[in-house]
Amino acid sequence: KEELEQSALVEEQRFAVAIEAAGIGWWDWAIQADSLMWGGEAERIFGLEPNTFEGNYEAFLRRVHPDDHNVVTIALAQAFGSDQPYRARYRIVRPDGSHRWLQAMGRVERTPGGTPARVIGVIQDVTDAVREQRERLGALAILEAVTEALPVCLSYVSADRHYRWTNQRNARRLGRTVAEILDRRLDEVFDLPGLAPGNEAAEVLAGHHICREEEMTAADGRVIAVEKQLIPHRDAAGTVLRFVSMVRDI
Repeated sequence: KEELEQSALVEEQRFAVAIEAAGIGWWDWAIQADSLMWGGEAERIFGLEPNTFEGNYEAFLRRVHPDDHNVVTIALAQAFGSDQPYRARYRIVRPDGSHRWLQAMGRVERTPGGTPARVIGVIQDVTDAVREQRERLGALAILEAVTEALPVCLSYVSADRHYRWTNQRNARRLGRTVAEILDRRLDEVFDLPGLAPGNEAAEVLAGHHICREEEMTAADGRVIAVEKQLIPHRDAAGTVLRFVSMVRDI
């Protein structure tokens, strides 16, 4: 018995170390009694001193950003009404006034009759990840604006000859919308006279940088002179993964 107790203590200590290293807090809400226990890094995440959380749902919700109350309540309602786990991403307001983004996950335990009785879960501070995501989206928006302003038809095509991105100017050239082009094969998109890609895709996917001037029939039937560049993009081993297409009216 003593060995079992010692083993259980060691496992508990290992769990505590893992929780602290991962920056994870855990919570256990007994719904009927409205008893909400926090453990691990939960109080630190919320900016509280140890053992100062009041231990009920209202005290938790009071620390959730007012604009995100619905996020929490809707996620709980969805978990209560289905077999799906509880998942929510929301902001909290710490005592010092700072805001943090949290990711919460949990499972609902039910009575024999199916009524939700407890919710047990974990929380993690994901503020840095949210900020990085927003910065990436901001950078992508800037890039999108720049590529739309350039007088060049741009796209990139994967090694399986599917369009993975294109700008609006290129879509107009082809007489299509961007949605009609994305994830479509070259031979599905280039079905207008004068737009057939021929063997160019095979040539650039074999590793050749194509740069030439030629005449091209636009979607409106006009014959235009263009400069075309097809540039292979390789991985570290030299394998061509995709190619970039740039077509400029000259």
